[in-house]
Amino acid sequence: MKEYVPIPHSGDEEPEIPPNIIYRWGIIGFGLTIIPAIVGLIQDKVVITAGSKWGLGLQSYESPGDFLSILRIFMVAIGSTCAGCAISMRPKLPMAWLLGAITFASSACGMPIEWDSFRLFFRVMSFVFLGFSVYFYLSPKVRFVLVSLWLAWHFAGILSAVTNPPPSPWLSQQAWIRVFRPYLHFIYLNNAYQFYSPDPGPASELWSCIEYTPDDPSVHPVPTPEGDPGYFRWIKYPKRPEFYRDPLGQTYLRVLALTEQASQLGQQNSTTEWEQSLATSRRNQVGGLFPMENIPRTPQYQAPATTFHNLLVPSYIEHIAFTNQVPGFTIKSIKLYRVKHMLPNFDEFVKDVHGNYVSPYDPSTYFPYFYGEFVPISYENDPNHEVHYHLKDAEDPMLYWLLPIVLKSNSRLNGLTMDQNQWNKNASVSQLEKNSKGDDNKNISSSEARDILSQLKSNDKDSSARFREIYHRYFTDYVSKHAKFDHLRGSNLP
Repeated sequence: MKEYVPIPHSGDEEPEIPPNIIYRWGIIGFGLTIIPAIVGLIQDKVVITAGSKWGLGLQSYESPGDFLSILRIFMVAIGSTCAGCAISMRPKLPMAWLLGAITFASSACGMPIEWDSFRLFFRVMSFVFLGFSVYFYLSPKVRFVLVSLWLAWHFAGILSAVTNPPPSPWLSQQAWIRVFRPYLHFIYLNNAYQFYSPDPGPASELWSCIEYTPDDPSVHPVPTPEGDPGYFRWIKYPKRPEFYRDPLGQTYLRVLALTEQASQLGQQNSTTEWEQSLATSRRNQVGGLFPMENIPRTPQYQAPATTFHNLLVPSYIEHIAFTNQVPGFTIKSIKLYRVKHMLPNFDEFVKDVHGNYVSPYDPSTYFPYFYGEFVPISYENDPNHEVHYHLKDAEDPMLYWLLPIVLKSNSRLNGLTMDQNQWNKNASVSQLEKNSKGDDNKNISSSEARDILSQLKSNDKDSSARFREIYHRYFTDYVSKHAKFDHLRGSNLP
């Protein structure tokens, strides 16, 4: 019997791995994922049944850190890695892709139910692998035709997204609505790519006012300038200095996408005439506290879409509560405001003959809408005693109504912004001297201007208080009045 001699090959080429070794790795990966998939199907059914029984929806009451969930994640990670290794050994082998598709499909079932993003990832990748399995079975000519057709389809879809915003041709509208929209939504390429022309539109922020109660009864609430004692913290998303943590700014961009989602979904909502009438009648009950200001640039009432209110808002409130726990204090409530930051128009931005202008960060360019007050609730039948946050009053008189920050009559402080550091950087005595009529119906003198500026730019601990004093002198802040705590103060927690 002759001894086996490997087929010679050049130094730049690697010998092909035999298919039986690749199949072995693929089968091992499938075997490691099918066990947690079976366990997951049984466990998820129990979780869904329990959630329906307690009236809490599709919630998982197994702790994400329990042994069974950790074991399932560990086995799925190893199994999917084995399937990926099998594909990498011979990427043109159709059967390797097919085994990978089966393995990733079982991985989707094997992940715990609370890991929904990973479950979606494995489902999508299983279809992608199945497509590559079919692709490599075909001849090179057929592959070339399929790839060419897909590229034409892809860029035609992007073209329909670019030309869809009104005014747009009828053909472009029909192509977007009837043909390309599901595909572009799925791969998240549905943006119109009209960021700066002709109008970028308002930016969005999410402001949350968290009110705390001390766990120690002997600790008395701190009085606030607004008159209501209590402990509070304002959270504003996004804040570039705070969230720009990595070199690429991915953290900031993800938070920015979250806030923009609120505005996009809100625009899809349509309120019936009866709902608008009912909301107006409730609004009139508090007209004395929060009078309707004449603001032509934005609607007074703007309810969010049902999907945003039911899905994103609860998740966001849970995140805010989880990341803002304070030792010795318990969260009493969280008030949520969606804030539209409108850009000043050209006439406002350019200085007039008197030197007056509106800063892009002028307080009057922020339009907060009240999106509800959320209070903690725990359920007796919940074995883990988890705390969830629910809307306190669905018939709150100010729910979804505008709480503007308006300029007081006959007053303007050029360069005043929502941020003290930004104002300190840009403000000058000349800007203050050009201020038009103030509260005392007199122009600010040069000496008063220098006094204000020196106090604001000093390192004194009273600088922030002085800034707030000037801010409230020139602006009526209904959002702070509604929340009962001044949003410029940030927090009064010890």
